[in-house]
Amino acid sequence: MDSRFSVDVEVLQALGMATLHMRPLLPNLEDLLWYYGHITKEVEWSMLQCIYLFFAPKLTTLSIILFYTFDSAYPPSILSGLVNSCPALKELTFLFRSSNSDEENRRGISSVICQWNWLQSLTVNDLTQEALEYLATIPSLRKLSLTSLKDLTRSYDQHLPIVMRNPTSGYPALQRLSISCRTMDTAIAFAQFLSSSPVEDLKIEVEDLCYPRQWRELFSTISRHIYHPSLKELTLRELCFTSDSREALYSDIGLEALTVLTNLQIVDIQPTFGIQPTSDTVNRLADSWPQIRSLELGNKYPSSRPPVIKTEDLIPFAQRCPKLEYLGIVFDAQNTQLRSSPGFFKNTLTTLFVADSPINAPAIVTTFLSDIFPRIETIIFHNDWRDLLYGDPEDATETARRWEEVERLLETFAKA
Repeated sequence: MDSRFSVDVEVLQALGMATLHMRPLLPNLEDLLWYYGHITKEVEWSMLQCIYLFFAPKLTTLSIILFYTFDSAYPPSILSGLVNSCPALKELTFLFRSSNSDEENRRGISSVICQWNWLQSLTVNDLTQEALEYLATIPSLRKLSLTSLKDLTRSYDQHLPIVMRNPTSGYPALQRLSISCRTMDTAIAFAQFLSSSPVEDLKIEVEDLCYPRQWRELFSTISRHIYHPSLKELTLRELCFTSDSREALYSDIGLEALTVLTNLQIVDIQPTFGIQPTSDTVNRLADSWPQIRSLELGNKYPSSRPPVIKTEDLIPFAQRCPKLEYLGIVFDAQNTQLRSSPGFFKNTLTTLFVADSPINAPAIVTTFLSDIFPRIETIIFHNDWRDLLYGDPEDATETARRWEEVERLLETFAKA
């Protein structure tokens, strides 16, 4: 029920009268989306009183998205009767606005969620640690999304070996996991709930500042608690940009811990201080990720220090990652040397995201890149004035102008 259109008052009154009988209006309903869009709080409240008329015994998929904040006791009350009125329910999404201090909502919804043991998909704002531990025992849960996960208690013993997977605990069937949380410790704490879980798609976003040592610990925890062959998509992002990255100037984030995940196809890792991989790291990643199709490493934020790798260090990706189509990485393109014996590379890379990589000779860089990536078409770089609504070429930095020249030369090479 998407109310992007105006709400008919007479219909609303009729639905209000129907609630007196409390029988499902559509007993064969299987899929319900309850979302109103941008309307007044009063109308949303009135419509919400009628939602029970659509709780049907055959309902398998239910999505409730509320725009306004209600009294803390009300959101849990919406779900309280679902177990009995919708016994076939398998996929539940329940999102609403709540204040950061609304612990009563969190506990109330967690209590209701713990009444299910057959859910396959769940998307909610937040749950208590007890509820998350309970969900870890549900053998049917395949998808879990937590959009505003609060603090959890974690273990600091990273040396305990992983035991054989228990099919009744540790999220034994979980395939897709998405977490948005305030601190990196919360993300690590949740990852510790997993027990060789067969996660295929993992996404974690952290709001607060994260330090390299925390990234190292997250990578280590992921590698210890996820079934290695299953993971295909990995997205790890830090959302709090800060110029205070002093620790990043002399610390490594330990990407090598992820090389055990040999079936990765999509990787997007974005600390706000960037990533400075070494040539050894590039070689290990290229060897370990032969299935990779899209790889982005610290290319979304301005670099905190000069890059370590040079243009030549991209060759392992060209040689060993034949399926790679999109690469985002910061490297030093200054003083690039043409290869003495250009070789034939069979790869599929079409787009290179260079961020603010330094460059001083666009023609030579273009020749080098088109040699190792014969299908390359697009260069993406920071400070591209063309991305702005009223962009002005005069606003571009000298580095941006040089990368723009590389892209122009690539177009010329393609037409030759």
